[in-house]
Amino acid sequence: MNEVNTIHTAQASTLKMNLGSITYGVDDHVINLVLDLNLNRHGKVGITFMGADHKGVLFGDMISNLKVGHVEEETTFVVENNRLLLWTQVPVRFLGDGNEAWIEIMDKETGEKISNQKLTFPF
Repeated sequence: MNEVNTIHTAQASTLKMNLGSITYGVDDHVINLVLDLNLNRHGKVGITFMGADHKGVLFGDMISNLKVGHVEEETTFVVENNRLLLWTQVPVRFLGDGNEAWIEIMDKETGEKISNQKLTFPF
């Protein structure tokens, strides 16, 4: 008898905010994130994913796929036409035993925290 491995994928959730939207979901191995941001006052931003126990990852050119915008200096996202659209994955282990995480967006030129959004994963 052949054993088949399956990946269980949760339904995606979308968080709408004044800066655009974050679509997110989790499967057995990774957290999938799509950020579609309108950043008309911020030309360069940094984005951090924080999970359990404040363990996280700084998004950058090695883990992010950009549809709109580009990356400078490994972790600085440069907005194009006031917009940034990217997809990335984060290992599910960053959630620890919980089901909550945060996406923090910082203006790289002023150091201002633009947004700190809580994501709740339905499991």
